Amino acid sequence: MDCVELSKDENGYSLRFFNTHLSGGLAGIYVKSGAPYEGSNCYVNGIYCHVEERYMGGVVIIPVEHID
Repeated sequence: MDCVELSKDENGYSLRFFNTHLSGGLAGIYVKSGAPYEGSNCYVNGIYCHVEERYMGGVVIIPVEHID
């Protein structure tokens, strides 16, 4: 399982992040309800992380301690 599949909000609810368009855009939803998730941060195995869209598409989750 990769980080995107393990992402959760601060209350432990599972999240899914994805690109909204081929030209860019990042969104998140709650897995169980499908409701929009408004943040760009999450937790993976209890580690606070930031979610980013990468050049040419894709979603990257970076532990906050590793952000310059």
